[in-house]
Amino acid sequence: MNLKQAQYILAVLEEGGVTAAAQRLYISQPALSQTIKSIETDIGAAIFVRGTNPIQLTYAGEKVVEAARRLTIIEQDLQNEISDINNEVSGVLRFGMPRGIWQSKGINNVFLPNVTTTFIKEYPQVNLKVIQTGSHDIEKMLLDGSLDLGLVRIPPDNPMLDYILLEEDALVIITGRDSDFAKRHLDMDKIDFSDIENETFIAKSPGNRSRVMLDYLFESYKIKPKIMFEFEEFSLATRITVMCDCIMFFSQNAFNGDKEFQSRTKAYMIKDHDLSCNSYICYHKEIHLTKFMHRWIDLIQSYQEINPD
Repeated sequence: MNLKQAQYILAVLEEGGVTAAAQRLYISQPALSQTIKSIETDIGAAIFVRGTNPIQLTYAGEKVVEAARRLTIIEQDLQNEISDINNEVSGVLRFGMPRGIWQSKGINNVFLPNVTTTFIKEYPQVNLKVIQTGSHDIEKMLLDGSLDLGLVRIPPDNPMLDYILLEEDALVIITGRDSDFAKRHLDMDKIDFSDIENETFIAKSPGNRSRVMLDYLFESYKIKPKIMFEFEEFSLATRITVMCDCIMFFSQNAFNGDKEFQSRTKAYMIKDHDLSCNSYICYHKEIHLTKFMHRWIDLIQSYQEINPD
């Protein structure tokens, strides 16, 4: 299996099928199918289970995918090391960041533009690509070599990745100051999750860190959730929360740093549960980071130290 074949196999797996993968790879569907069949003939085993949607791996396919990922990581590591040996100041930096970052005045509108502006002035020949997706997807893309660096808001527990703590944070629940729930509880009270059994929730889409924690609490307390709206964009979600007397998870740091928002909402901590939601910069342990990748990390850390909220 060569590098291109490895990339083809990973594309089929990531896209969930041959047709979508072919579109991503800019080749015809028959050509991609023939390439997969050729690899299967060479190894003497099927890679994918036919007729499943999304596509699934056979046991042999799992081993092939492991090898494909190692191959792409080795290739990327070599390219980065050669780039530094030759003192190159050109290349590609692929950075993943979560959708729906909490602070309206934070990463989307201030942090990312400022860091990007400084970076492209210093490295005008580096092709910077920023991809927004979920934290779990960012980790997967780092592992298969389709991202170089990522910003995630999930626990740093993947042994193949290195994590740099960027910001300590925690989840609180918020509601409008005029809601019935707010009238019954003092601001920043510690409450038992069972106290909100009958409340209506606004929640992130499944898979997000705050949604994983919310679903865990629902299950732990055997509460049937009443979720009115699943969202990606926080400003819309917070408006609905306030106007419709709902409840949602929110960043404690973002709440504490926005006095205008505090005038319209109350926040509460949940008793007896670790709801930490820290931010980390992460990257694959086995991939050499170029000088400009290290510079990108330095810029993020420097900006965070100056503007911790």
